[in-house]
Amino acid sequence: MAMESTLTGLYYPFSRTFNVPTLKKAALLFDEIVFLDSEAWFVRRQLSSDKVGYSAEAERAYKTLTDEGVAKMIDPEPFILEYDNLLTANTVSDVADERYCKEAVTSSATVWDVLRERIPPTFLKEFYPGAGTFGEAISLQALIHAKNDLESIP
Repeated sequence: MAMESTLTGLYYPFSRTFNVPTLKKAALLFDEIVFLDSEAWFVRRQLSSDKVGYSAEAERAYKTLTDEGVAKMIDPEPFILEYDNLLTANTVSDVADERYCKEAVTSSATVWDVLRERIPPTFLKEFYPGAGTFGEAISLQALIHAKNDLESIP
């Protein structure tokens, strides 16, 4: 007797999509879709409504997919804590790589909003925003990406 396998997809790097066609396509492709999100709907709704186009239609689609066992929300905090040092070491390694940094700052100056609980504790020690290094890096990235067009800097 052959064992059935489940095809699981991880929605990454964002917590959720609010694009209903994207959810429908994912449901057609995967038996299970995993979202790394610890926030309740009322919190996610408030966090997302202005920035990424939250819709009640998407919330209903998530409820249906969750009720049917297709969508699964996983709180990433236990994994962040378990792999804290590794996650921070990888980021430090990326920042130390001159080619990586050059590509990163010339390709995009986009800054993501990330909930504090999704940031590894050692990352906050290594890239402490109050120490200037993190804030200065973001500002420098924006300046480089603007290519002398100061009007395009937010």
